[in-house]
Amino acid sequence: MLWRLRQVCPGFLESTDQVLALADDVQVDLEAVNVWAANGISPSITGTLDGAEPPPGAGLELLPGWDEDWLTMPRERLRMLQVQSYEARATRLLAAGRVAEAFRYALHVAQSEPMRESAQCLMLEIHLRQGNVSDALRHYEAYRHMLSEEMGIEPGVRITSLIAQYAPRGSVAIRRRR
Repeated sequence: MLWRLRQVCPGFLESTDQVLALADDVQVDLEAVNVWAANGISPSITGTLDGAEPPPGAGLELLPGWDEDWLTMPRERLRMLQVQSYEARATRLLAAGRVAEAFRYALHVAQSEPMRESAQCLMLEIHLRQGNVSDALRHYEAYRHMLSEEMGIEPGVRITSLIAQYAPRGSVAIRRRR
């Protein structure tokens, strides 16, 4: 298979008697994703809100189509690193009043990890900051229904208290099962 790769992509690999490696000028998207995610979680000393676009490869599975046991932990590490980065960026942008920019990061996590309560809280905060109470109530109710149907549980105290002040008394949105 390597002989074919050398024909299709000359200069992609470098080899010596004992070592086979990628050429120095080959860029690996995993490295770019890791740097982007790490900067999102722990921004540079300047503390600027860069709003940097995710690099190509962000949000994708590590080595898709490979079903190897050794990939389980690296895949989970990469997934969690990216989730944390998206949430951290959304949180900082929201705190800085950059609500529309925060939305796309929060939405990414809420869609890719729909049961993640911290992401759903960010979405509610964004809807409420934009004055869209009906969207916030609808979003909460969809989340509550999904948790109930899929896991048989109710949303946590943080998200429920966030929406409770906006929900009509006795509303389905904040009713707890007994």
